[in-house]
Amino acid sequence: MTHPPFYDMITAPFVFDGPLMDAVHIFKYSGKSHFAKSLGPLLAQFVRENLYFAQTPVVMPIPLHPKRLRQRGFNQSLSLARYIVSELRGQLDYLSLSRGKFTAPQTKLSRQERLKNLRKAFVLRRPEVVKGKTVLLVDDVATTGTTFNECAKVLRKAGATEVLCVALARAV
Repeated sequence: MTHPPFYDMITAPFVFDGPLMDAVHIFKYSGKSHFAKSLGPLLAQFVRENLYFAQTPVVMPIPLHPKRLRQRGFNQSLSLARYIVSELRGQLDYLSLSRGKFTAPQTKLSRQERLKNLRKAFVLRRPEVVKGKTVLLVDDVATTGTTFNECAKVLRKAGATEVLCVALARAV
């Protein structure tokens, strides 16, 4: 591997296809934030049953740019992360990691375009929150892992000892 990822692991319980893909699209793009009541517990159960943490992680959802948050009305990754925190009794931090650069949606971009699009897009406002800690990054869908990797890069530079990534679904 020429450039190993900055995260230690990436996983997802489901494939992004069929009815789950439809549900995620409705959840994310049609303002149906109540879909988190069904999807969140599925992801939280997966994390509880399949991930081991030597220390309670700092759980961080992938942040949305403020403009995108206003458009969408909620952060779907934060909605999912709340269920994980409830299950793990972990620490939720959705303010320290932010998206400082407005980027084009990743959905139609190639891997190379995704890398360029997200370069330097994330900022860690409070590095002390992650120094010496395990961080669990949460997102709804992982496609190429670029978003997770760009976030993990910022977290590692701030001293996070371990960065684990979990998404509800993985695109194949």
